[in-house]
Amino acid sequence: MVKKEDFFTEENCVSYVSEDEYARLSPFIEAFDVVARTTYKSIYIIDYYRRNFLYVSNNPFYLCGMKAEQVQAMGYDFYLKFTPESEHRLLLEANRSGFQFASTVPSEQLNEYVISYDFHICPPGKVPTLINHKITPLKMTPGGKHVWLVLCVASLSAASKAGNIEVTRLGDEALWTYKNRQWTKERSILTKREKEVMSLLVRGNTTKEIAAKLNRSENTIKLYRKKIFAKLTVRNESTAVLAAINRRIV
Repeated sequence: MVKKEDFFTEENCVSYVSEDEYARLSPFIEAFDVVARTTYKSIYIIDYYRRNFLYVSNNPFYLCGMKAEQVQAMGYDFYLKFTPESEHRLLLEANRSGFQFASTVPSEQLNEYVISYDFHICPPGKVPTLINHKITPLKMTPGGKHVWLVLCVASLSAASKAGNIEVTRLGDEALWTYKNRQWTKERSILTKREKEVMSLLVRGNTTKEIAAKLNRSENTIKLYRKKIFAKLTVRNESTAVLAAINRRIV
């Protein structure tokens, strides 16, 4: 049985953060409150020293009918209550694999990386919703040895099932995927032409319009679409658009 304490591993053991350091966080919290008002996505901050949630936005999408203050007080127990028990190990694996990956990256570069994975949340009396979860380091401990705070963003997932543990890096088209308990670096998911097609799809262009803009036949564009859907493991245009945005492909 997975417990809240299992998410705080020896790989990232934060031994001490002073109250003075916490006192300096007010501008961060105010800034995230402003950002949260501009999006449907839920934003929160995990504190690896106090082992709780330092901040939870008021966006109702992720809160399972609870108030932000209640979710903040629950911390990691929120996951264990509202995520299917069958996916608790997935959450733990995502957490551990993320710190495993972080151990291979210079601490001054960690904030360039984002780990992403998908899991279900189950609001009481409602159908489970598959969400995409993105986490990136926000602040390191004084001295930069361990991750103190991480920023988390929850949004709708374009995936068909839970899992899909991946890492992306700002300005890098490569994708790191976690399978069979190891990380593998892959080249860019889409080719240059496929990205052009995807970019036009995101902007609402039809197949006919894309064909005209790229000077290709409609059949060729349909073939590109088919390849894009396969690579993103989606079934239709709307989920392809969501997947491309979530993965920052376009």
